[in-house]
Amino acid sequence: MKKIIAILMLAVMLVSALASCGGNGGTVTTDGNESTTTAPNVGDDTTAAPDTTEPGELLEIPDDTYDGYVFRIVSCGNLSKAKDANDFGGTEEDTELLEVKKYLRKITVEELLDITIEDENKVKFGSCNGSGTGFQTMQKSYSAGSYDYDFAMIGTYDVAQCAYNGFLSNLHEFENIDLTKSWWDRKIMEQSTFGENLFFATGDIGILDNMITHCIMFNKDLVKENADLSDPYEMVRNNTWTFDTFFAETLKFGGDLNGDDKLDENDAYGLMLWNDSAYSMLAATKSRVATLNDGLLELTLYNDKTVTMFDKYVDVLGSSTSFNYQSGYGSSVWDTMRVAMFDNDQVLYSLTSLYTVPKHRDSDTDFGILPHPRLDEQQEGYSVCVGVQSGMYACIPAFYEDGDRTGAIVEALAYHGQKILTPAYYEATLQGTYIRDEESGEMLDIMFANRFFDIGLVFKIGGLNSVVMDPVKTKANNFTSLYNRNKRKSENDITKYNETLSALYTKE
Repeated sequence: MKKIIAILMLAVMLVSALASCGGNGGTVTTDGNESTTTAPNVGDDTTAAPDTTEPGELLEIPDDTYDGYVFRIVSCGNLSKAKDANDFGGTEEDTELLEVKKYLRKITVEELLDITIEDENKVKFGSCNGSGTGFQTMQKSYSAGSYDYDFAMIGTYDVAQCAYNGFLSNLHEFENIDLTKSWWDRKIMEQSTFGENLFFATGDIGILDNMITHCIMFNKDLVKENADLSDPYEMVRNNTWTFDTFFAETLKFGGDLNGDDKLDENDAYGLMLWNDSAYSMLAATKSRVATLNDGLLELTLYNDKTVTMFDKYVDVLGSSTSFNYQSGYGSSVWDTMRVAMFDNDQVLYSLTSLYTVPKHRDSDTDFGILPHPRLDEQQEGYSVCVGVQSGMYACIPAFYEDGDRTGAIVEALAYHGQKILTPAYYEATLQGTYIRDEESGEMLDIMFANRFFDIGLVFKIGGLNSVVMDPVKTKANNFTSLYNRNKRKSENDITKYNETLSALYTKE
C-alpha cells in the first residue's frame, strides 16, 4: 500500500507540475512518520518556503490504528469559491496543484492510521455571521447529543459563537494533540485562549489562513516610469515603510483619464481599497479591539495609535487619488471591476488579500507584493492582518466518541499539512505561479512571520467591528464619537465573554 501511494504521489506531482506550472516535477516521499515535499521547479526566482519544523519534531504515531474508521469532517465558512475553503477535498482526478496536494495529504493520513476521511463542504458566501451555517450545524449536533462530525472547520464569527454556547471541546483535553508543535499557529493560540480553554485553532492543518492574509499589491511599471515615486521594497528594507511615506506615495499618482470631469472606475488612482482595509490598518499599528491578558479579555481599541491611524488614513481617503471599489458598487460588479482597474494600469497601490492575487495570473501588469506599513519608524516591526470575514478555524465538537482517536487523526492532518499542503501553497502557487519577482517572496516571509490576530473582531465585541470600518466607508473621521457611543456595550460584552468562556469547560 505504501509503495502504491508513493508512486501515485509522484505521478500526480508530475501531472500537476506540467499542468499548473509548466516546469519540472518535484518528488514526494513518505515513510509514515515523515513526508517531504519538494515543489516543482518553477524558475530561478522561486524561494523555498521556510522549514518551520523544529529539531526533533516528528509525528507520534499511535501503537494501534483505527480499523477503517470513517472520520467525518465538515467545513462551514464564508467564501465565494467553496472549493478553496475546503482543505480536505481533492480527488485522484484533480490536476490543480493545491487540490492534488489536499488529496495527497488525505490519502497519506488515511493509510497511516487505517481510516477513511469523509468531508462535507458547506462553505457559501454570506453564510457566516455568528448564527450562520457553521453555528447551526454545531448547534444541531450539540442539541441532539450526536456524533455527526469528528472535526470541523468553522467560519470566524460562527466559531466564536459556537465556543460561547458550549458547542465545542477544549482542545487541551486531547492528549494526542500537541499544540506546542510548529504545525500549530502559536500566535493565534496565545490570543484565543480563555483561562485554560482553547476552543479553536489554526496552523498547517489548513491553508485558508494564508490565502486571506491581507497584503498590498503595487504596479512595478508605474513606479519605474514615474521619477517622483520611490521603490517600496527599499523602504521596507530600510525601515522607512510607514504610514506617512506610503500615503505620500499614493498622493503622487492619479487623475481623470477620460476627461469627463468626474472620478470613477474609468480613472487612475494612487490607492485602491476595500472596506476591510480598516482592519488592515488597525493591525498595522499593532492595536487590537480586544486583547487577552492572563486569559481574560481587555478592551484595547482606543489609544493614541488608533487615533493617529484614523487621522492619517481618513485624510487620504478624502483625496482624489483614492478609490474605494466597494463604495456605490454592487458585489456582482466590484470584484471584476477592481481586477480590471489594476490590470489596466489604473492603480498604483491596491489594498487587498493574497486570495485575490491569482486573479491577476494572466495579466501583463508587472506587480509586486508588500506588507502594510508601520505606523511610524518607532514601531518595532510590521504587522499584518489575518482576514476576519472569510477566516475558518479548526475545532472539535463538544461530544466525541474517542478522544484519543480524534486527537491522533487531527494531529496527523496538521503535521502532514505542514509537510505536504503548506509548501504547495507557499512555493508553487505564490512564489512560482503568481508572484513575478524574488522581492515579493522576501515580503511574504515578513508578512507570514508577523501576522496579527484580533480576538475582539472575532467576537464582534460591542459592535466595534462596525466602528472600525465606518470611517473607511464614510470617509469621515468619526472614530472617537462612535467608540464612545459603543464603549459601555463593549465593556458589557467583555464581562459576558470572560465569565462564560473562562469557566465553560474548566474542570475541577
